Amino acid sequence: MSKSKKRYGNYNPLFVYTHDYYQPTLEDFIREQNQKLLDWERRQMRRGCAYKTKTTISGEMLESEIYLAFLNRSDYRRALKAEVTGAAQKKQNDKNAQRKLIRYVHANFVPGDIFFTGGFSPDKMPATLQECKRFIVNYLNCLKYQMKRAGAGKLKYIYVVESVEKATGTAYHVHILMSKNAGANRDGMDGRDWVESKWKGGDYANTKSLQLKNAGGFTGISKYFTKQLEKLHDAEGPFIRRWGQSTNLKKWTKEPTESYSRFKKKRVISLLKAPATMKEQFEKEYPGYQYLEDYPCEIRYSEIVDGYYLYCRMYRKRD
Repeated sequence: MSKSKKRYGNYNPLFVYTHDYYQPTLEDFIREQNQKLLDWERRQMRRGCAYKTKTTISGEMLESEIYLAFLNRSDYRRALKAEVTGAAQKKQNDKNAQRKLIRYVHANFVPGDIFFTGGFSPDKMPATLQECKRFIVNYLNCLKYQMKRAGAGKLKYIYVVESVEKATGTAYHVHILMSKNAGANRDGMDGRDWVESKWKGGDYANTKSLQLKNAGGFTGISKYFTKQLEKLHDAEGPFIRRWGQSTNLKKWTKEPTESYSRFKKKRVISLLKAPATMKEQFEKEYPGYQYLEDYPCEIRYSEIVDGYYLYCRMYRKRD
């Protein structure tokens, strides 16, 4: 590729696309803004930009992101300099964390792994989020020590701390998704019973066997994990997060691929003009995966760069 035609690159669209529209209301939006969409289509035909598609596969889940890649250096610089408010940045950070965690779950866990929930009695209730996380780490270290003695391999886990505000203060409890080898032990107990017996929080401990839905993969349990990501207390500090994971987790099953030809500019415009065709178009582009109405394509528009960002999450077809 000659220097004159070099693509100066794409910017991270998640920091600029601040206006969210979702498919259930997209048709109403397009009807109201039909003339604006037509004007936007004409501008796009004259602009020096292309649409880039990034595809990521994590276990049973496939993610397709479609966003602008500029051919003009000035447009690219303008996008990078876009100002984002603190509230918008925090919202996007929470969204990025949620996507990252959902990807971790799908890429590392399988049916039969263990979903653990543990609570604290009043006399053992942690005073702060940091103290609660230390308690969880000590519990996981206990499991790993016993697994090492049993020669059961390394533990994979993700934990999330939940809190409820009560008159007596903040009450914490924890959810942990862990690989089923956590139940390897020398005590002759059932694996899940043994995992529960090692919890020393003074209150209930319960485990379930992880199951894969017919459609949607592990997204339901992943969203349950992330539902409190936006509920950090100011007193806990801006750099403290409510979840953690083992260092042996992988981000995805296959390395992400990028393409300028999968969803070209004209095709993106046609999807925006006829959102009812998204299911057909995405399933045609990704055979073997299904588009679910429960998780419709997410669409955002940026006035700063005059472009759209599409995010579609699909799942492997199952019998």
